[in-house]
Order: sequence, then structure tokens, then C-alpha cells
Amino acid sequence: MKNWRKQLGIITLLLMYGSTQAIGKSAEGDPKIQCGKDIQACQSDAKNGDSESAYSLARTLLAGREVPKDRESGFRWMCRAASEGHVAATYYCGTMLLAGEGTKPNPQKGMLMIEEAANKGFALAALQTGLSYIKGRGVEKDPQRGVPWVELAVSKNHPDAHYILGALYLQGNIVAANRGKALAAFLRAAELGHVESQFQAAMLFQGIDNKSPVDLKRSAELMGQAAKQGHLRAMAVMALLYTKGQGIPQDHAKAFALNLKAAKAGYPSAQFHLGVQYYRGHGVPRNVEQSFVWFRTSADAGDADAQFMLGEAYELGDDVERDIDQAKSWYQLAAKQGNRLAIEAVDRLSTGEKQ
Repeated sequence: MKNWRKQLGIITLLLMYGSTQAIGKSAEGDPKIQCGKDIQACQSDAKNGDSESAYSLARTLLAGREVPKDRESGFRWMCRAASEGHVAATYYCGTMLLAGEGTKPNPQKGMLMIEEAANKGFALAALQTGLSYIKGRGVEKDPQRGVPWVELAVSKNHPDAHYILGALYLQGNIVAANRGKALAAFLRAAELGHVESQFQAAMLFQGIDNKSPVDLKRSAELMGQAAKQGHLRAMAVMALLYTKGQGIPQDHAKAFALNLKAAKAGYPSAQFHLGVQYYRGHGVPRNVEQSFVWFRTSADAGDADAQFMLGEAYELGDDVERDIDQAKSWYQLAAKQGNRLAIEAVDRLSTGEKQ
């Protein structure tokens, strides 16, 4: 497999949380706790000091359901509910201040409100507080101070918190690296339906870091769970598992279906492997023309394997007209990404050596 750290996406794990987009969406909220069609009654109760109604009204305005979306009014009602002691509203008012959603950004005040909600045991606030200290967002950066907040969110069984803790143990930059604890955290989150944790645990069970226990059957099970939730990387890896019969019975037709779905969604690796299946006639009638359509689509999207494949095809004149210049061009693109075979091909062609 390709570089395992890149496969796991560890470098970007923490960057997935605390973005302004994620905060804005979370403040919009679950329709079950919005006002619904009885907006006037909700607004009347909110004006009379009912914090739950103010909170519901805020989320209704932020989501734009039954009423035009209004972030400024949503922010005001959210913070009014917070001022009346509503813990969740305290958190969301803080996140909106942090992100500048419906108001001018005020990271310091926002973090004070988030930490206030965290101190009252609101799991999402504890996680946000932990990540803010880890990243230095709205507070002075202090990763060691952030870890206990993440652990508090874990104690509340928040799936994102289990996932983040697993990432921290896997990275080993802030806490001591511990693959066993990382895997255990990912598995707890996976049980709660956390799709990225399902994928991460599945990859660790593949043994790609040469340190985690190998369990191909369990890996395939978790990968399948993530794939069913639409995780594109999981779909592509699951297709490979079906192709190889690794942890599950070999099934080229199922591999083709997964690759096709992920390829149409724009995942380059799946596009490449779909091209391979068309070329070899695995799980689908052989169709060389379609295989090159998908190879080219994948190569244009930057997949080094597809770029090498096209380079080799043009060098050999394999099902396409031989074109050494085209071959060199594709080889060079793949070589820039570290593809070993492409690097060798570039060296060979540059010296005029014939295959």
C-alpha cells in the first residue's frame, strides 16, 4: 500500500474540526429541536424568557426552515438563550463568535463561552476547547492543556472525541504514541457509527504501519461499514479487498460496483482501478476504450499509478498509437510524485535505452 501515514490522513485529522464551516453547520442544528411551523408561539415564549424556545428559535433562523435564513437574528437569539443559562446555546453562541457567524469575530469572547459550556459538561464544548488549545485558536496554544478537555469529551462518549484521541495516540506528538490505545479509541467511535474511525481502524487492522495487529476479516468488516456510509476512500479500498479476496471472498463484480460508484464521485484511485477492471475484464466485459477513458480521468486528477499506466501504454503502443513524447510526459508526472517505476522509465528514456 501507499505511505501509511498518507493513507490514514493523520496530518489532517485535527484540521477537520473547528473550521468555520463546521461550526456554522453545527449551530444550524437538528430540525427536531427547531420551532417547526409554529414560529410565532416559539418567538413569544422566547421573548417571555424561555431559554429553550430562544434556543429553538435561533436554530430555526440559522437553518432557514419555515422562515428565511437569518444568521444575525439567529446569533442574537442564541446568545440570549445563553445569557439565560442554556448550556448548548452557550456553546453555539461561542462558536459563532469564534467563527464570525452572524456577528463580527471575537475569538477571545467566543472561547470563554465555549469553555464555560465545557465546564458544565457539554461534550462538544469540551472537545472544541481541547482542540482550540491544541491548535492555538482563540487561546494561547497549549497542547498539553488541551488533552484533558478531549478526554472529558471522551468520558461523555462523544464519537468525535474518541476519534481525536485515537489520532493523538497515533501521531505521538502530544501524547506518547500508543497504537493499541489509538485502535481502541477508533473502535469505540466506530461502534457509535463514526465513519472516519471505521476507516482508520480498518486500515490499522491491515497492518499498514507494521505495528498494529493484523486482522484482515475485521478490517474488511469495518471497511465495509465505512463504505456503506459513502466514505470514498473506504469504497476504493473495499473494492481492492474484493479484488484480492483479502479478508472476504474474492468478488470482482462487487469490486467493480464499488469502484464505479467511487469513480463517478470523483475519487482518482477508484477511477484508476475501474480502468484496470475494464482493461482486464474483471467483474465487467472487457472494454479497452472504457479503460483508457478512466485511466485518463484518473491521470488528469493526479493519480500517479494512472499516469504511469498511460506512459507505459504510449511507450509500448499498447492499444494506443505509440508516442514516446506522450510517454515521457506521463512518466514525468508520475515520477514527480515518487512513483518508482516511472522514475526508472524516465531515466531509461532519457538515456535512449529501449525496453
